[in-house]
Amino acid sequence: MRRLHPLVLPILLTALASSAALATPRYVVIPLAESQFRHSNSYASAINETGAIAGSVTSYSSDGDDTPVYGFSLAFPGARTATILRGPQTNDWEDTYPTGINAGGQIVGRTSALNNGGPFRAFVANGGVMTDIGSLDGDPNYSTDANAINDAGQIVGRSHTVGAFHAFLYSGGVMTDINPHGDTFSTANAINNRGEIAGSTGNHAFLYSGGVMHQLSALDSSATGMNNHGEIVGTASFQGDNNGHAFLYAKGKMTDLGTLGGPTSAPAAINDHGEIVGRSDVKKSNFPRAFFSTGDKMIDLNTLIPASSKWTVLSADSINDGGLIVGYGTEKGSFRTQALLIAPVPTLTVIGGTSRVTHQARLTIRGRADRSVARVTYSRKKNRNFSAHGVAHWHVTPNLHPGKNVITVVARGIGGNVTRAHIIITRS
Repeated sequence: MRRLHPLVLPILLTALASSAALATPRYVVIPLAESQFRHSNSYASAINETGAIAGSVTSYSSDGDDTPVYGFSLAFPGARTATILRGPQTNDWEDTYPTGINAGGQIVGRTSALNNGGPFRAFVANGGVMTDIGSLDGDPNYSTDANAINDAGQIVGRSHTVGAFHAFLYSGGVMTDINPHGDTFSTANAINNRGEIAGSTGNHAFLYSGGVMHQLSALDSSATGMNNHGEIVGTASFQGDNNGHAFLYAKGKMTDLGTLGGPTSAPAAINDHGEIVGRSDVKKSNFPRAFFSTGDKMIDLNTLIPASSKWTVLSADSINDGGLIVGYGTEKGSFRTQALLIAPVPTLTVIGGTSRVTHQARLTIRGRADRSVARVTYSRKKNRNFSAHGVAHWHVTPNLHPGKNVITVVARGIGGNVTRAHIIITRS
């Protein structure tokens, strides 16, 4: 979903020990373009509904000097090599930070590659080629940021205008100032497919809908993500101090999501199922942990992955409706940060159990699969795989020989994970 990726990222990280993981992991961690990025710091910042990913990568050095920064795109699942985003000239690629990607694969963000190394400019990339979308005042000497894009290609962000920075909507090739009340500073951080926009103006989170700006709360706050139902996430100072907590705004109410034990937390995205991801401070550590929430208890994402995983997930920065999460983390014993995909482990239910007795030569087996499953197939020993009918509600009708038949049903997750169910059918 649309979200604002933090642009100031920790570069020099100590190795972190994983929290105790659940007995039945809900996710597995997959490093993105690991061979390509093995000598770099990489960060995945956005994922769309087809699994295409955008992020940034830097050359790694132990002294923390990680310039230049390149933007990348990666078609997942299947692709192992990322494409570096470029400008119209072959050498226009440095200092690029992607922040969003839509269903059509258009990527937005900010880059200095299109301004001869000058102030950052908002860009949209099609097919890996970046284009400057301009600014409110047309002055290239000030920075402009593109923070999110919806499936219609509408872009939101912030742009310099006379004596101020204002939130904008870019649609149909035209950039429009949506700054309310003459505030000096505002930014638009998220836009959904209904054209609703969320962000902050002054010190307050806002929702912009139907040409009207609505302040979400009197608290110091900023909205950073929104789904297609108009549910908004962001940070707010619930205690009246500088320790911002993640919030969920839904049905006119702002809810404090708390932290993982540290003073602050920051959500990055919410999908259409109300699943929220971000990062939070934790006790006795200078480095954050990625979190997952459905609007109530905040959970350390590292407790939902296998205990044997070599990765510690530091930040979860985007989640799609299939439940795929992207972010970054560190490998145990390493200082290097790695772009990560955190993919759900698919679940497979066989209705009626996995042991049957029948006199029929063919028998229909029915079941269910969760939304993380892309394909269901089945096979019998020495037979090739056959596709099941349906996915969420699947059924298969194998031919049976007399005696014992072992039918293997396989659910393949959109993240590449596999779950199997073995069904024993005895034909009398």
